[in-house]
Amino acid sequence: MLKVEQRRTADCVAASVTARAAKRWGSLLLGLYDRDGKLDHVVVTSTIANEDRAGLTTRLEALISSPGFTGKVPGGQSRWRTERTAEWRR
Repeated sequence: MLKVEQRRTADCVAASVTARAAKRWGSLLLGLYDRDGKLDHVVVTSTIANEDRAGLTTRLEALISSPGFTGKVPGGQSRWRTERTAEWRR
């Protein structure tokens, strides 16, 4: 018997980041455009590695611009949601 797992990929937009202490970012929030051209939140990446966080913070700050998510936004009910995951930045 051979188990073959289905692999699905998507080209997403890094539309936001979760806020962490000391103005360093934790995870990227990814989105996809819908048929109406609105950017919907679809997934949060794993936490950015500690050794990469300082360098990425500077690069991400330079890329932040409005409007961010224009369709569905982060913050819905989730079994993984905690108080510290509530903050995110456009």
